[in-house]
Amino acid sequence: MAIRGPVETKINTIQKAGIVADVPNLTINAYVTKTDKTMKLFDRYQRFSFAGRYWKVTAPDSISTPGILEFTAEEDYDCNHDELIVEITNPNPPVEES
Repeated sequence: MAIRGPVETKINTIQKAGIVADVPNLTINAYVTKTDKTMKLFDRYQRFSFAGRYWKVTAPDSISTPGILEFTAEEDYDCNHDELIVEITNPNPPVEES
């Protein structure tokens, strides 16, 4: 797995009726080997944790690059830990030479 981001440099804010709220602003792009398991784990709207934050897959792309599942995920403030399908602790494990 390879992960890039977040790259945002500002926080988007909404203000209505005197209430100010920040919207999830961080996004990451990830690349994983395309398998039946990763297609289910990183399907659209699936939630996962990485780097101390919760994320929701917003745009999976399984057709652009053969054998690779690319997806974009956005920071998810509404995530309940019980909804997590996977927790990514080491997205780039060391490669062992044979």
